[in-house]
Amino acid sequence: MITVPREVCVDLDQGLNKEWLVSNGIGGYASGTVMGVNTRRYHGLLVASLKPPVERTVLLSNIDEEVEIDGRTYYLGANEYRDGKIHPGGFVHIDQFCLTEGIPTTIFRLGDSLLHKTVWMERGHNTSYVRYTYSEGREGMGECCLTLHPMCNYREYHAMTHGAFDWNFGVEPLPGGAKITAYEGATPFWLATDPVAEFTHTGVWYWNFIYRREIERGFDETEDLYLPGVIRAVLQPGDSFTLVASTEPPEATTPLLDGALEREQSRQAKLLKAAGIAPTVEAEDPTDPIASDKAFVGQLVRAADQFMVTRDLEQDGVTKPVPTVLAGYHWFSDWGRDTMVALPGLSLPTKRSGEANKILHTFALFARDGLIPNNFPDAGGPPHYNTADATLWMFAAVDAIAEGTGNMTTARNLYPLLADLIAWHVRGTRFGIGMDPADGLLRAGMEAETDANKGVGVQVTWMDAKVDDWVITPRTGKPVEINALWYNALRVMDKLRVSLGRTVVAGREEPPDFNALAEQARNSFRRRFWHDAEGYLFDVIDGPDGNDPSIRPNQLLAVSLNRELVTIDQARGVLAVVREHLSTPYGLRTLSPQDPRYRGRYVGDRRERDAAYHNGTVWAWLLGPYLDAVRVVEGEEAARTELNAILPALCKHLGDAGLGTISEIFDGDAPHEPRGCIAQAWSVAEVLRHVNYEL
Repeated sequence: MITVPREVCVDLDQGLNKEWLVSNGIGGYASGTVMGVNTRRYHGLLVASLKPPVERTVLLSNIDEEVEIDGRTYYLGANEYRDGKIHPGGFVHIDQFCLTEGIPTTIFRLGDSLLHKTVWMERGHNTSYVRYTYSEGREGMGECCLTLHPMCNYREYHAMTHGAFDWNFGVEPLPGGAKITAYEGATPFWLATDPVAEFTHTGVWYWNFIYRREIERGFDETEDLYLPGVIRAVLQPGDSFTLVASTEPPEATTPLLDGALEREQSRQAKLLKAAGIAPTVEAEDPTDPIASDKAFVGQLVRAADQFMVTRDLEQDGVTKPVPTVLAGYHWFSDWGRDTMVALPGLSLPTKRSGEANKILHTFALFARDGLIPNNFPDAGGPPHYNTADATLWMFAAVDAIAEGTGNMTTARNLYPLLADLIAWHVRGTRFGIGMDPADGLLRAGMEAETDANKGVGVQVTWMDAKVDDWVITPRTGKPVEINALWYNALRVMDKLRVSLGRTVVAGREEPPDFNALAEQARNSFRRRFWHDAEGYLFDVIDGPDGNDPSIRPNQLLAVSLNRELVTIDQARGVLAVVREHLSTPYGLRTLSPQDPRYRGRYVGDRRERDAAYHNGTVWAWLLGPYLDAVRVVEGEEAARTELNAILPALCKHLGDAGLGTISEIFDGDAPHEPRGCIAQAWSVAEVLRHVNYEL
């Protein structure tokens, strides 16, 4: 359990920085702050995924509640308006906020009474539940008259709604709720109640809500919301009342209501049981510095579950759900690179290797010209392929899952495709990706032009920030981590060739000898990437301006992926320089603070933030390769010591930003404030992989 006390919930500086998230397993979610004030365009009580896991659409933004007990009225809603006022300021009544078994509950103290507000979603459905439970604090307390003002919306979750006097949502009152259609052609959604309550149609706009995080990010911050009607219910002490918001009609959601909360609690408990986590340890407070205690692991197991979703895949005219990984909340879809990096940590400690194998097969279906997708667009449509490393990370994921489970079925099934991917890289594919026959190393990237989807002007490594025509970290040439991944892929293929006894693929000759290619790449790598004068690896060689000596964390992969790529002395040099320049309690900086391009804070408008994104900003996922490198160079005990030194800060972080999960990035400068997405798949996965390793 994570508990946020009253003194934090009523403090604007603290309460607005703590956000909760629940998901439905198909890309939809509900999210907000512990104070009840929406601070992002991405917040909402029902953000539905209309084409799982994308086309995410904000339908129910918030609820303003009024409660009358013994003749006294309490206003529990909280919204920030353009004039800077927060009205009605209902957070002053919050007694505490709890995240229990992954489910958020706000507890309001209303005189001597308590009102619990719990939010969760139905797995596999665009359905959110908001349950209110009234409990008396002293004998003789009166009934609770509850009035709900559901503030509705209908927009793509990156956009903003601006109301108009001639735009009225279609509202069809129904017993206990209404069918709501924003405009002709819009997907309808329903509000329903249990027990059935009074619904009064109003149909009015509320104007000029602002989202302060959007102001900070340099985006449009103002939005209008639509009130379709008012819901009134009377609760006796001990009663519960549930508002259901769904893209499905009441006749579909009503059968789900019975035991809905218990069903989600049971599902969460099964996640822990599968991972070998005893439910009793969840009573501990995971925000305390508890090192590698299983309570911390339990929180990460739940966090990992939020990224494991399904995608509707159409094959031969039939649509079926297949598993995939959302890279982060709130605004990322499924990305190839993030998926392949995160997959071992998301699946092995949680005993979900079956889903992981299906995810590998799903991405294999989309392989084109020797590449798997970089990402699937939010708005749907064909995937993008502008990445040099996602495909190479796939080899690492296949190997890790085969090794971690002892099951070679997926590796055997994918072997022909993997061999073909290598062949494409040898002869060259899109985006300037291909092997240089002179040294066996992999080049990637092209000189900047304009059309990103045709392979020109594209940043193809994970350091891929771009603003308009400005590619901030182009890294064109032979990037160090791309070649570490290339060497590892060749070694994986040679190992699979031997273990599977494969000499022919799909009735034709095998691609060039994997072992010979690996030997050539290793010999060239050791000689050409080593910056002998400084004692570490160049970040890029053979670039437009020669070799790039920037001190970045990418060189760690030359140590962490395969201990044979560099000499032990080179590995020691890499670890030493990374530890000295880049190490923080939350991850690794992306550039040395001594570099003039270093940006220590990820703040400002899009241009300012993207300039810092890979030029100093700390990334939590890099803790994984870092601890792997420590294990290679200094041994198991040293890696355990490093992990135990890191965990107190990460445990504390679970009670900050995205509650119970790990943020995407942090400032490079102390105190390393969390930034970016409040929940990032590879951040959670890489920490979970190592904490589980120690258990």
